[in-house]
Amino acid sequence: MMKSNKFIIVALLVLAVTMIFFIKGYLNRKNSEEGILHSIPSSAEILFLSDRDTGHQGREIYSMSVDGKDITRITYLNGYFGVFGIDRSKKHIVATIINQITKRKSLWILDLKTGEIRQLTDPKNDAEGNSFSPDGEWVVFHMVVAGEN
Repeated sequence: MMKSNKFIIVALLVLAVTMIFFIKGYLNRKNSEEGILHSIPSSAEILFLSDRDTGHQGREIYSMSVDGKDITRITYLNGYFGVFGIDRSKKHIVATIINQITKRKSLWILDLKTGEIRQLTDPKNDAEGNSFSPDGEWVVFHMVVAGEN
């Protein structure tokens, strides 16, 4: 009986925390003047990850000029980005997003022109990558299939 009650309490806590993050993420996206993705300004020469605006709730992608000025937040996903890379046209970012509950990594493509965000890999697997092929047609990444080493 005690184990059953502990399981229910833990399950309810996990559900509550998940709902809080979902609601907070939804409100932050809704309140963002930029939308979910912002284009990269022409002054941008460096892309980097930071939690400067998220209160340590995740890492977003930012750009800046080489002199450290003109800092612009590119993503408003309230996610936890790992490695990422941009194609030569500066229209697409390939990014690894880490699920903070399962710790699994998924590969995503961010279209800076249309604002479309698309998951490329099955969330059951563990995938990460940050490179495009030289012609920009392919994404280079590493993946461990669920249940395999």
